[in-house]
Formats: sequence, structure tokens, C-alpha cells
Amino acid sequence: MLKKKIIGFDIDGVLTDYGTFLLNEGSKWLGKRVACAEGEEIHDTFDESIKTENEFWRDHLRDYFGNCPTRQYTAEIMNKLHEKYEIHIITNRYGEDNLSQKDVEKITREWLKKNKITYDLLVFNSGSKLGCCKSGSVDIMIEDNVAHINEISKHIPVVCFDARYNKECKGKNVHRCYSMYDLYIICNNLL
Repeated sequence: MLKKKIIGFDIDGVLTDYGTFLLNEGSKWLGKRVACAEGEEIHDTFDESIKTENEFWRDHLRDYFGNCPTRQYTAEIMNKLHEKYEIHIITNRYGEDNLSQKDVEKITREWLKKNKITYDLLVFNSGSKLGCCKSGSVDIMIEDNVAHINEISKHIPVVCFDARYNKECKGKNVHRCYSMYDLYIICNNLL
């Protein structure tokens, strides 16, 4: 039997619309307008300090990890892809302050189950995702973070899930997608 190709998936910014969450909750919590629409974090999006960003996540991390909605059609597309490919979820979700790593992993597993997201392997990582991709024999990675895209795309194809903060990601091995169905078509064409 032929071994299935492996697709690696990030969670935040791919399975969830992290950017919209950050804009909405950041504006609400801070009571101020966006300073830089291309920012990826509270400090650069709202021109705030890292201390303020840490306070924001102390108040929002548990709720975000457990309740942030998936992108439209996520469960449907993950199920369709899982029929043909092995799915590895590689996330940099980690515990801090009032949320332990054990809590993060439990909340994330419950969130995946609640949202009917099919996968074969879930990897919690705290740094570069390239090592996880290599050790897991990932054939293609789905990612939104600029640093991860730039690093991984030197070795395997990366589908860059379009976000306001990753517009500059371009390259021979970078394929931009705009929706879950767009992602499905790209994965089938590349694999």
C-alpha cells in the first residue's frame, strides 16, 4: 500500500481567523483604533508595549484557545483532505502565566473535537516548525506566520493562508490561498 502524503497545518491564522480576532478583541479591550493594519500582534497592530500585549493575552488566551471560531468550511475541508492525505497539526500554542502547557493542550484537543477537525497527529511546538516538518516527513505545510513560511519554504512547499500581516511572503515554494476551498484545490494540485 502506498504511503499517504502528509499535510502539516498550523492552527492560529489557518484553522482560525486569528487576524480578525486580534483586531476585534484588541480594539474592544484597548478602547482604541488600529495603528498598523499589517501588524501581527497587539504591540505592532495597536502601537502598544509588550507589557500591554502580555496583559491582553492573560485576559484572552484561554477564551481564544477554547472558543475562537474556525474559518468557514474548515471541518468539511479537513475531512475531505483526510480522505486522501495524513493530517499533522503543528502549533506553537504554549502556556504562560495563568495557563499551563497541560491546560493549553487539553483546551486545544477539546477545541479540535468540538469543531470536528480531523487529524492524525497533533504536535505542540515552541519554536521553529521546520524540525517538526522534517521529523514528521511533512510534504506540504499550511501556515500564516511570515517567519515560519520563510524558513519552511526553503525545504518544502508552503501554502500561505492570506492575512493582512503576511502580504510580503512570496517565493518559489510559497503558494497563497484565500479560503478553505482554495486551500483544498491547491493541496490537490501540489500533492
